[in-house]
Formats: sequence, C-alpha cells, structure tokens
Amino acid sequence: GAIQEFKIAISLNPNTQASAGYFDNLGRTYLTIGYPVLAEDCFINAIKLNPMNLSYRQHLADTYRRMGKAVLNGKLEEYLKSKNPLDSVMVGLLYIEKGDTSAGIIKLDEFCITQSNLILAEGVKSYLKTITPKRHENL
Repeated sequence: GAIQEFKIAISLNPNTQASAGYFDNLGRTYLTIGYPVLAEDCFINAIKLNPMNLSYRQHLADTYRRMGKAVLNGKLEEYLKSKNPLDSVMVGLLYIEKGDTSAGIIKLDEFCITQSNLILAEGVKSYLKTITPKRHENL
C-alpha cells in the first residue's frame, strides 16, 4: 500500500523538491522489502530533485552495497571518474559502504574543505562527527 501512495504523491508533483522526499520514502520501502534494484532509481531521482540532501546519497550508497560487491565496486569506479564535485560525496560514502572507512572519511573531509560553502558540506560534517573516533580531551 505504501508503494502506491508514494507513487501517487510523486505523480501529482513529479519535479518538485517535495517529491524528492517521496522518492526517498519509496526507495526505502523497496529496500525494506528486499528490492534494491527498484530502490536505486528512486534515490537517484531524489538526489536530482534535492542534491543538497545527504541522506538520499547515503541511501543510494547503501543500495549499491545491498546489490553486491561487483555493483558497489563498479559504481565506485564510475563516481571516481566523474567531474561533478558533488559526486565526491558518493565516492566517500561508497568507500565506507565497502568497508574502507579511512578512505571514505578522507574523501568526505576533502569535500568539506573544497566545497565548504555548500549546504551539503554541513550535512557531511555532521555525518563525519558520527563516524570518526572522538579525540581525547587531555592529549
């Protein structure tokens, strides 16, 4: 039922930022029931409609991990070749999904430094705080 409701909501306003949330919800529903291939397009559409939302990119990276190692590695290579600076966020997230957290953190950190004026950078900084070890106060 939820799938149909999200599809109806998207069809009413398919090219608005509000629909990005519906696409994301639809994608997460597909992931929940075990259909990552169907979820992929949903998250891609959500990112197109609202490119500054980090969670949509996180959900897409998770989707690629769920699609298997070959897909994850292939998408990582694809994003590494991209000239779009926003795609470096996907590179960082894909490294993390692949298990190479250090490389992911470095890539995300680089994005925050080079694109510090973007709203997306604020989301990335907040995310980095949740995955990086806390430094000891007395050192």
